[in-house]
Amino acid sequence: MDKTSDWQEFFDGHAPVYDQNVFTANTVKEVDFLIEELAPAPGAAILDVGCGTGRHAVELARRGYRVTGVDLSEGMLARAREKAAEAGVTVHFVQSDAADFTLPDVYDAAVCLCEGAFGLLGADDDPLAQPAAILRNIASSLKPGGRALFTVLNAAAMLRRVSQEDVNAGRFDPLSLTEVSEVAPREGLPPLQIFERAFTAPELRLLFRAANLTVRGIWGGTAGNWGRRLIDLDEIEIMVSAEKPASPPETVERVILLTDVHDFSLAFRDPGAVRGFLQEMYEKLGDRVVTRGGEIIKYLGDSLLCLFPAGGEAAAAACALELRRAFAGLAAARAGGSSMELEVGLASGELAVCESGHLSLRQRDVFGPAVLEAALIGHYRGVAVTAAVERRIKDAYPTRRLPDMTVKWQSEPLKVWALVE
Repeated sequence: MDKTSDWQEFFDGHAPVYDQNVFTANTVKEVDFLIEELAPAPGAAILDVGCGTGRHAVELARRGYRVTGVDLSEGMLARAREKAAEAGVTVHFVQSDAADFTLPDVYDAAVCLCEGAFGLLGADDDPLAQPAAILRNIASSLKPGGRALFTVLNAAAMLRRVSQEDVNAGRFDPLSLTEVSEVAPREGLPPLQIFERAFTAPELRLLFRAANLTVRGIWGGTAGNWGRRLIDLDEIEIMVSAEKPASPPETVERVILLTDVHDFSLAFRDPGAVRGFLQEMYEKLGDRVVTRGGEIIKYLGDSLLCLFPAGGEAAAAACALELRRAFAGLAAARAGGSSMELEVGLASGELAVCESGHLSLRQRDVFGPAVLEAALIGHYRGVAVTAAVERRIKDAYPTRRLPDMTVKWQSEPLKVWALVE
């Protein structure tokens, strides 16, 4: 037999009675915990590795998630497809070895539960390489920032249960923490030799780290008693919560345009009028930013944070002046007599661009000294620019020097100029 056929034959034979196991009785409660711990956004894509008869996959699909289930056993998958059809949900089931699968998609979260794959060794499997391969496959299938939850056999419980007699008889290998047994898949079928690998918490941390997965916690994993709790030495399984690190921020050169509205809070008393004014401001100013080649990163109440390409200081300056004129017309029409005025700060430099926020609301963000500089100088009633911007635009736009600003995080004062309008 090849290295996977023992477990494949076992689960093909066990599939008709798998859901009679006592540990399958807590599916709804377990999925409640999965959603709490994985925090997937509504409709998120979830990968279930070693999905078996689909008890978690189908329940997750019932709750609106897009689920892919991978399992070695076609017998287990046949039952899983039946259960999905009975529940009226769609789950994409794939027959494959957990240590050797490739999928075209990436997922927001992943699970590998109840000895579905992790720790189930073939007779010729390397006891480190095989679980490491499963972890690498799952990690490569996750989006950056995606979470994963595993339950694995508890080495402490296995060591407390076995004896030297088991070692001498070849039923337990203390060097790989692997138990060898002969188990019939179900009544009436001949027993098969199977190899089950248990794990300690420190080696799990090392294995996960090597697969580029950060362990968030290791807890007790007994079926029906999942939770962020201490491990019971005698419980059969322990739980590992992990996360794929977010992608490192992209570093780029950009020009930052940051707007703010002077005396905005004094101009309106009616909340409805505020909403209407902001919506119109976003549309009018946003159109001009995009037309000038800029990109709106975010709206921040009465402020806009925009980026222009490297070397785009002149375009950003022209846009800033145009934004002030457009805002003045809008303020006169919607809030005549108010003291509102659009303030603009322009800076340029190296930025880190990344995604941030909860999985349910991912958004782009930018960080770097230039962003802070734009925010600091953006409270001048006009268009204020840093030295880096002034050098690039002084031949095309007249400027005048403003007082230097003291900045706590740098030894030299921040030099500021104003565009002459």
